[in-house]
Amino acid sequence: MEKEFQDALDASVKTIKDDLAVTARGIVDVQIKEALSAKQETEAKAAAEMDGKFKSFGEYLCSIVQARRDGVPDNRLTYLDSKGNLSKVGVNAHGKATMTEGTDSTGGFLVVPQFGSMLETEALEASSFLSGVFTVPMSSDTISYPRVNETNRTTTVRGGIVGYWQGEGSTYQESEPTFGEIKLTAKKLMGYTKITEELMFDSGVSMDPFIRKEFADAWAWFKDIAILRGTGSGQPLGILNAPALVSVTRGDTDDTMLQDIVNVWSRVSVASRGTATWFMNHENLPKMIMNMHQGNTVTNTYGAPPLWQMNIYDPIKSQIFGRPVVFTEKMSAQGTVGDVGCFDLKKYIVGTRQALTIDLSNQVYWTTGHIAFRFTERLDGQPMVASAITPYKGSATLSPFVTLAETS
Repeated sequence: MEKEFQDALDASVKTIKDDLAVTARGIVDVQIKEALSAKQETEAKAAAEMDGKFKSFGEYLCSIVQARRDGVPDNRLTYLDSKGNLSKVGVNAHGKATMTEGTDSTGGFLVVPQFGSMLETEALEASSFLSGVFTVPMSSDTISYPRVNETNRTTTVRGGIVGYWQGEGSTYQESEPTFGEIKLTAKKLMGYTKITEELMFDSGVSMDPFIRKEFADAWAWFKDIAILRGTGSGQPLGILNAPALVSVTRGDTDDTMLQDIVNVWSRVSVASRGTATWFMNHENLPKMIMNMHQGNTVTNTYGAPPLWQMNIYDPIKSQIFGRPVVFTEKMSAQGTVGDVGCFDLKKYIVGTRQALTIDLSNQVYWTTGHIAFRFTERLDGQPMVASAITPYKGSATLSPFVTLAETS
């Protein structure tokens, strides 16, 4: 009897185990199917997103070489000619890729959005000035942007508006503001670089982040130089050449003293003090910033603690009068105009006319096995204020752009 009971119990346990195993297998099968479905859905979505796109910036550059030099078409490429006309790269009647013959000093292959945004982001990260300016698109080669011509606030504001208290029965006084315009005319910025064929075709994917980063850094550099130092002739008008620039008299030494900094800040327009940024040549760091003490001297004559408050582990928080400080070699050498400046970049306008294009240079390096790329962009820029402003009370003019003068 006991054996029969044990056999029945074993049979019941086996049945339960078998049922559990079947159930478990069913659950696992469902989970596997769900995982496979999710994976397939993810892969399909990724494939759809990549449809018509380049896998890397290196692949994009290789396609330009193949279309321009080798006559191999790629319908993912879009060509922009010097007149602003867009066209896809197809095959002509001779079986060659179109847009591969002749020269075009301004045209080129548009940088596709997936890389254009990357280059722009990396360029802004590498920029000292470009990242802070006011940017507008240009619908034509020349556009006019309105501004108020204000130079003096002793009797009127905003270029001629008069406010007054009206007495009963008295005659109304007329006022007429003076409006001007900022005229932006697209200028051409071109870049040029060489890459070996081996690096281009054998390491296209691995070179992608390198060339993208290096180009973005270089492009930001030349734009920054134009925003700061542009002459206005064939290039943007830079801050240091602007009529609105205020140049403050410096002390008797090449070292920038506390009083120099105070004097610069006192000439910054009140409206710009919440958005302005300090820019300094890196040579000012050891001689002036780190060792400045109260008493307007670079030596600790009075035994006072340093005025400069900086977290050595997070220098980006460095500030003067609550505004950030940027050290850059783009500013002038110490002791010359432009080594120290306080600028409100929101008062500088940049108009962008032609998106960035890339093409092969006409220069061929057959003997060295190099490929020469040409980069082109059209833009313009200039300060949004025409001149410094004489305040309502006081004689010292104010401006969004203030720098120190040369050492006397």
